[in-house]
Amino acid sequence: EAVFQFESRGMQGMLKEARPSRLEDLIALNALYRPGPLEYIPTFIARKLGREPITYDLPAMEGYLKDTYGVCLSGDTLVFDATTGARIRIDELGSSAGDFYVQGVDENLRAQRARMTHWVCNGTREVLEVKLRSGACLKLTPDHQVLTEKGWIEIGALHPGDYIATPRQLSVSEEQTGDRDQLRVLAFLLADGSLSAKGSTADFISKDARLIAAYQESLGTFDSIQPRTLQQVRGVTRVMVAGTDKTHYHQTNSLVAALRGWNLKTKTGGCRSDEKFVPDFVFGLNQQDIAFFLASLWDCDGYIGEKLCHFKTISTRLAHDVRTLLLRLGIYSTIYESQYFNNRRNEKMTAYQITVYDLKAFAETIAPYLVAKAMPSRNFSGVETKDTINRTLLIEALRYVWPGSSRKLQTEYGFDRQHLLPKNHKKPRIAIQAVSSLAEQLPLPSVSRSLNVRWEEIVYIEPAGKELVYDITVEGIHNFVANNVIVHNCVYQEQVMLLSQKLANFSKGQADVLRKAMGKKQKSVLDAMYPKFVEGGAANGHPAKTLEKIWKDWEAFASYAFNKSHSTCYALVAFHTAYLKAHYPAEFMASVLTHNKSNLSDITFFLQECKRMGIPVLGPDVNESISDFSANKKGELRFGLSALKGVGEGPVEEILREREKNGPFLSIYDFVRRLSSGAINKKVTEGLALGGAFDSFQDLHRAQYFAPSEKYDTYLEHLMRYGSAYQSQRAMASSSLFGASDEGMIPEPTPPKCPPWSLIERLTREKEVTGIFISGHPLDDYRLEVNHFVTCSLDQMDQHQQKATLNLAGMVSSVRHAVSKNGNGWGIFELSDYAGKLELRLFGDDYQKFKHLFEPGKALFIKGSFQRGWRGDELEFKLKEARLLEGIGESLTESITLKITLDALTPEMVEHLDDLCKRYKGKHRLRMELTDKTNRLRLNMVSKERTVHATSEFITEIAKLGLEYRVN
Repeated sequence: EAVFQFESRGMQGMLKEARPSRLEDLIALNALYRPGPLEYIPTFIARKLGREPITYDLPAMEGYLKDTYGVCLSGDTLVFDATTGARIRIDELGSSAGDFYVQGVDENLRAQRARMTHWVCNGTREVLEVKLRSGACLKLTPDHQVLTEKGWIEIGALHPGDYIATPRQLSVSEEQTGDRDQLRVLAFLLADGSLSAKGSTADFISKDARLIAAYQESLGTFDSIQPRTLQQVRGVTRVMVAGTDKTHYHQTNSLVAALRGWNLKTKTGGCRSDEKFVPDFVFGLNQQDIAFFLASLWDCDGYIGEKLCHFKTISTRLAHDVRTLLLRLGIYSTIYESQYFNNRRNEKMTAYQITVYDLKAFAETIAPYLVAKAMPSRNFSGVETKDTINRTLLIEALRYVWPGSSRKLQTEYGFDRQHLLPKNHKKPRIAIQAVSSLAEQLPLPSVSRSLNVRWEEIVYIEPAGKELVYDITVEGIHNFVANNVIVHNCVYQEQVMLLSQKLANFSKGQADVLRKAMGKKQKSVLDAMYPKFVEGGAANGHPAKTLEKIWKDWEAFASYAFNKSHSTCYALVAFHTAYLKAHYPAEFMASVLTHNKSNLSDITFFLQECKRMGIPVLGPDVNESISDFSANKKGELRFGLSALKGVGEGPVEEILREREKNGPFLSIYDFVRRLSSGAINKKVTEGLALGGAFDSFQDLHRAQYFAPSEKYDTYLEHLMRYGSAYQSQRAMASSSLFGASDEGMIPEPTPPKCPPWSLIERLTREKEVTGIFISGHPLDDYRLEVNHFVTCSLDQMDQHQQKATLNLAGMVSSVRHAVSKNGNGWGIFELSDYAGKLELRLFGDDYQKFKHLFEPGKALFIKGSFQRGWRGDELEFKLKEARLLEGIGESLTESITLKITLDALTPEMVEHLDDLCKRYKGKHRLRMELTDKTNRLRLNMVSKERTVHATSEFITEIAKLGLEYRVN
């Protein structure tokens, strides 16, 4: 109850049967529970629970209808911006839908730029951490798909040793030109700089005079700074900068200001070595400037050898940034990790080595910008790096296009036949250098397609706990680059639009017309589009009968179109409300009650839900309640003061303000002394007293407030006069020359003596100001009858329609007598219990027989059954018998059985039971059921001498002793 969109009994029954386990299930169920597609619910549930297989009318539909929502990535996943080159966390992309462009691949696996159309947070889910041979890693849900040489496969189905696709190069559409002096300074400081010191400091440290000179020269790009050097031990030089032309002492110099703009420095310090990273703007530069930046990094912390070159850092983020910059140049690299002990920090740390094996590419793009380092003096082949495809893929492709021998293949195309020998079939991979030339000469589309991406080996895939996960939808290509890996997206667009384009060649405009026609139920438009759909589908080779079935399915949904975007929003709100109800039940129900406080029937309904949830609902209290419903520290609900009839917002604000300022009210006398009669008048105090807001003052009961007191009609009036007199005397005393003490104040009025109200009277008066029963229910006096002789509560009657007779109990809450045109009397009566209501219409003899019982406030016991109405189409409850509820328990009870364990049968217990039997002596037989601790041994006994009066009061006393009982 109170969960958005899922409040109805039908919805709840469907949810119980479907057992939803993720947000996608809620989306589907919300869309299906509509007049049109209602009949599809059993099929959906059967397929979700695995009772029947998931099938598609046409294979081409699977890509659009297969469940891809909820396949998500962890929030820290970096999505490559194909416009600027920046990498944006996926959890920060929510506001960019429609404007953000990603890089992905098309059907031929060629790099393509595409627009992100949707972004979604899919809640907390189990994730897997995946690491590739290159060092790339990401966390994603087990059902998220990645691209393999066999197609898109869920990551949870893969293992170490499998290969997945990554981009060969990252490209941006709006490359920028950088300031190379600025880039050199930035690179030098990231590699060998000190940025963590407080204040306006950023120092470069090196032993190499060439680098020091280059750094000092490049500092000239920053305004108003002067470099200074400090010679340190072991030939190390520290280059510092100081601002010139300062207008005040603490003015930040232009270099530090730039570093702060890049978030590498703060006012209190800056990045330590393991926290450094490359600012976003660098990724969007042109390739020459990126190469210059990387060369500057390599000059400081890089190595260039005969077989490889590498750059070292202890920053995880910087390592992956450098690898991404290399990808911008189309250079593949691998990140290696090693552990070492940092003596300064006294802890183990990880060092990262970004290694490039393709020395030819490095020599051609990066090496020309080096200052202090140089490439080996030899020619590079460009085959130093391992770049492979699946060998079986090549062999299968060759079988279709090459009928000759492997020897002839080698002779004509230069392809070494050793690669096709059986002994090499055990090797699953083949180098692309051996394949690329052949793919250019022979029609090998699958091989050529495979060469457009780089296939990287999974080296690690393990569960990584639960995380908040996200996903996006990419227009057209439905995939994108995340953490330098190609991953699938969630298909979030309206499936009918996509399928009409895929199956029947609809244009985007025609598909949108179809969507609108379904949404607006424009049958004439749908009828006009049907021939186009069949014609287009037939042209694509789809069977006419299948196309007809698909269209009929769509028409069923069109009768109550509820698109996925709406259903998703509804499901997300439903999930949020369900989460709040589950984890913050008292606070959630307080807000629900406040929202519905103007509707008494809703308030009653939700208060019953609170009881079902085990949340105590307490009446208003001047020392704990606020204006609206609220939850206290114990998880109990408090009725709001402003919900009391006659108690407006103004008086409530005065009460809360005084309570906040001077603490809780100690007594009713303290209350009237502290609040002026101008703010709290007689009507307000009467409403507070009737509603129970003064019940915490335990020296008084509600009846006393309305009993005569001395010369006043009510004690409340007496109290108001006392409070007013007290305040007047205090004001006079405070203005007196000599002042006064509280001891001289007037005495508190003595409470009148009178009996408390009965339960019925107290609740009736309480309902006058609250509109509902809060502190109890009139049926509370009939617990024995309700608990033991009633079939069900009034809200559960529909579940017992097949029973021959239903025993029901309730209070008469509404009465309406009328006379028909024929002069015959008839009536409409309403019974209510704790949870529901029952409306009875009595005519003829039934009306004459039972009308005297149906008076407001009477508690009745009725018997009846469900029968066909006079129209014959619906079941109606037919009244057979009605009696006053009082005395039903006594008349129907024959005996009461007390269940007692042997260890509980102490002398004290025997004494208590003996006393109860004497106090409640009556005609009902008393039985005992003695059991041992294991409940295996039982001894049943019947008292021959003692009989009891099994009333509600007797039952209450038994319950206080902690005994189980059974009424027979």
